[in-house]
Amino acid sequence: MKIILSFIPLLFISGSWKSQTVWSNDCDNSSDWTFSNTSSPNLDWQITTSVNAAPLPAYQPLGFTTVSNGFFIIDSDAAGASATQNARIEIVTPIDLNNQDHVLLTFENAAQSFTDKRTVEVSGDNGLTWTEFVVSSDTNHILYATENPSTFIIDISNVAGGQSQVIIAFIYEGGNDHFWAIDDVKIIEKEENDLQLDQIYFGEYGAFGDKIGYYNTPFYTSRDIYFSAIISNHGSNFQNNVTAVLDINNGELMDTAFVQTIAPGEVDTLELDSIWVNVSYNIDEFVISIYSDSTENVMFNNSDTVRIGVSNSGDILSRTGDQYGEGIYNYGNDYEVGLLFDPILDG
Repeated sequence: MKIILSFIPLLFISGSWKSQTVWSNDCDNSSDWTFSNTSSPNLDWQITTSVNAAPLPAYQPLGFTTVSNGFFIIDSDAAGASATQNARIEIVTPIDLNNQDHVLLTFENAAQSFTDKRTVEVSGDNGLTWTEFVVSSDTNHILYATENPSTFIIDISNVAGGQSQVIIAFIYEGGNDHFWAIDDVKIIEKEENDLQLDQIYFGEYGAFGDKIGYYNTPFYTSRDIYFSAIISNHGSNFQNNVTAVLDINNGELMDTAFVQTIAPGEVDTLELDSIWVNVSYNIDEFVISIYSDSTENVMFNNSDTVRIGVSNSGDILSRTGDQYGEGIYNYGNDYEVGLLFDPILDG
């Protein structure tokens, strides 16, 4: 039996993770894993020590922590345009998590995807039943690319926590769809207390009726700016008296918002009451930090900063802050993409 869960991975670009590692594998020994595939023609995952094995220059060399001793890779491009892949790697020896109820699966990876599907399967009963976590499923012919590398963290507590025969597997399905590389697979204990500030949700209200955030505005469009903090609880404990603190321009304006409890795995949005109007032609800095009654070991994900500029010349209305994280293109298929703007004046 297989249970399928859509999964949005958590990507940590900076900071440190202090949770205890209870199991790990460097992806350097083929005897630790079983390899199987129904690819046409035959194509399995490979273990390699070649740091330039990825088929794209942006991933040469690959940046995994233990890249030099080996890692997994499957290269869909190299198989040719008419080939298809369905390849699986599965740990051989069951993992004993009998004494760990709250656990996370983490792995470093690099990938560029087109129409492929990348999944993780976890079994808590030695392979009798499986739960599938969908890492990505790019069926809309839109290019998706990770950082080099990205670390993904999946909460597998409901499947593997407290179980003595845990099996994990990685599955790649595609055809002429670039590549997927994996290294440094770990199971770690969840922090008891770990709040995360997922997003500073800010913006102006216009005809659209929801907050639209601009990183640069002409002075003649400046309106009231409202702020919210989207907060999630990634720890195993309930978090009580959760507070979001807004600091504008290093103390020029301060505000707080409060919620009594956020349960493990839950997400809540705290609305700040203060309203800010851009009146000076400079950069305003907005910092939101979150706290609770509990002491946290992981604090790098408890604060974030937004900077908003007002221009006294020109007509630039920007929602990206002159930066972008990644691009998409459509390989000749119809698509629609863009950012929502809600200006107060006609151009």
